[in-house]
Parts: sequence; structure tokens; C-alpha cells
Amino acid sequence: MNFPASKFDFLAIGGAAMVVLGSFAPAASVTLYGDVSYWEVAGPEAAIMILGAVAALVCLALRKSLFARISAGIMWVALLWPYLQGLMEPEPDGFFEEATAAVVDTTTSIATDIALNFMDVTWGTIVLALGCLFVTLAAIMEH
Repeated sequence: MNFPASKFDFLAIGGAAMVVLGSFAPAASVTLYGDVSYWEVAGPEAAIMILGAVAALVCLALRKSLFARISAGIMWVALLWPYLQGLMEPEPDGFFEEATAAVVDTTTSIATDIALNFMDVTWGTIVLALGCLFVTLAAIMEH
């Protein structure tokens, strides 16, 4: 019996399903707000991740592994976009910009500490990250 699908195709299908599930599953539990999903927090990025996972599946089905790798890369960029956006912010130039940035950094630091102390990462985040990893592994391992 000739079976055209490889084990990497099943890994990609499972990973894509995990990306979709993880996007809508509870990603974090915030004390005052309740459970929030990645879709609620970062809707456009979640949509790009889902489209990237589907595109990687289509590319793998068509045996276009280069395009599958590119689609997997797009998924990771969408997942890491908030972090990357913070890295690309310009440094303040003048005294007033530096003073404002210092106040904002202090306020952001306090808000981050509060958020970290009153927020628990839930199972949806793990499912989402594993889904991205599985799709990426399938795209890399397929030749």
C-alpha cells in the first residue's frame, strides 16, 4: 500500500490544529479580568499565525518546502511581534525625551511587575507555542 503522506505532514496538521486551538484557548488568567485568549489580546497577530499555519500546510501538501519554511517563519514573527516591536523603538534624543522615557519606563516596569504578579499563564499558551514548533519542525524536516 502506497501512503503519500509523511510523518511530517501529520506533525504539521497537528501543529496547525494546535495553533488554531491555542489562539482561542485561555492563554492567561488575569486576576481582575479573568481568562484571556491570545486572540483577545493580539487579534491581528493571531490571525497571521493561523494563516501562516494553514499556508504551511498547503505548501507541504504541494511539496513546496521552501514556502512552508517561509510560512512557519511568518508564524514566529507574528508570535514575537510585540517583543520585536519593543526592540525597534528609537532611543530618545533630547533631555525631555529622555526624561519622558524614564518616567514611562518606570511606569511600565511597575505595570509589568503588577501584571506578572497577578497573571498566570494557562494551557493555551503552551498549546500555541507547541503548535508553532510542530509546524516549523514539519517544514524544516520535509524535503
